[in-house]
Amino acid sequence: MPIKRFRVNLLIFCLAVPLIIAATTKGAGAETIIVTEPSGDVGGPGCTLRDAIMAANLDAATGSCTGGEGSDTIVLPADQTITLSQVDNTTRGENGLPAIVSDITIEGNGSIVQRLAAEDAAAFRIFYVAADGRLTLDNLTLRLGRAGRQPGMVVEALSRRAALAPMLPAT
Repeated sequence: MPIKRFRVNLLIFCLAVPLIIAATTKGAGAETIIVTEPSGDVGGPGCTLRDAIMAANLDAATGSCTGGEGSDTIVLPADQTITLSQVDNTTRGENGLPAIVSDITIEGNGSIVQRLAAEDAAAFRIFYVAADGRLTLDNLTLRLGRAGRQPGMVVEALSRRAALAPMLPAT
């Protein structure tokens, strides 16, 4: 009888452990968020880059973008130009996109993210990476970012956790 009870307990243990591990590791996964709208604005009929960053940061659907989970990859449409015309936030200066506060990779697919080039356009950097954030940019060109009087400042990373994977040159 003790051997039979041991086998039953072992079977229950072997079945329960994977379920417990799966339940406690929620959020450790990764999601791919597809940007379908090349607009630099918020909202709209499709998923914008601004909304995709918020969905990745919050691990929740934002605008027309699916929610992220853990480390996320945002995929931009191929060979598009996303022009940012307004300041999104003022975390440590003016920023064109939401602050990066999670682990995000942006697959650029040859696209460009730029600040509006008009003379009277607001001056802002493109990305700000917070101390708890991580940003990897791949195959993406960044243009016309400004931080105050410093032209070309496109990324500020407090934590030094911003990586530029093989990328077209920033201008």
